Amino acid sequence: MSDRHRLSLGPIATPDRLLLGPGPSNAHPTVLEALSRTPIGHLDPLYVALMGEVQELLRYVWQTDNRLTLPMSGTGSAVMEATLANMAARRHRAGGGEGLFRPASAGHGRPLPRRRAHDREALG
Repeated sequence: MSDRHRLSLGPIATPDRLLLGPGPSNAHPTVLEALSRTPIGHLDPLYVALMGEVQELLRYVWQTDNRLTLPMSGTGSAVMEATLANMAARRHRAGGGEGLFRPASAGHGRPLPRRRAHDREALG
């Protein structure tokens, strides 16, 4: 094995910056402290209890009693797509398959089905 491309690197020293854009954003020191702790597994009783607390806080934010209020891990686009999917009832179709969420919702390179003109009339 050649050491030709091997580097000897020290710890990364990032400067303190105030981030004012839409993201990433600065984390509160308590968040940074929590992130420095030893991770726990998704089946750990403490993790299950923490997710229960997160569920209850989400119910407060959304002002709902729905027992299926769940934390979701994913990109912002994934959450927006899930929100739209949950808001669209079976009898209310959400658009014609073009636009902002098409790449994220197309799924593994398969194109979304096209709606015919008469389908759009049902949308009102």
